[in-house]
Amino acid sequence: MAGIDDDVLLGDLLGDTALDLELEARFQELEQRAALDEAYARLAEAERRARASARGTEPPPSATADDPLKDLKAAFEAKPEAQTTEYLLVLCPSASCGRKNRLDRARALTAEPRCGACGAALVFTR
Repeated sequence: MAGIDDDVLLGDLLGDTALDLELEARFQELEQRAALDEAYARLAEAERRARASARGTEPPPSATADDPLKDLKAAFEAKPEAQTTEYLLVLCPSASCGRKNRLDRARALTAEPRCGACGAALVFTR
């Protein structure tokens, strides 16, 4: 809707009741807070760069508005992949127990696994 003022549209949608005016005021307050938060973020970034410049080091790239989690993602990508452990879910064969037991696959193949609740030997196909 090019050429139409957003305030006019908002006024048409909300009407002139006291509740509608209060909602409009709250929306405007939220927009002001968002603008203020953005200004604080820019100021903090400028200060961070100034401190890094004074130390003679290049600051690491910070998160952008496009991807606020960019720094966190980069930290995880920089670390080598940890070995994942495969687990098996085995039901206790005891008729009175029947509990589910989570077993580390590598350990289950080398040891004789037992139920954590009743101590019965767990049987599974390898």
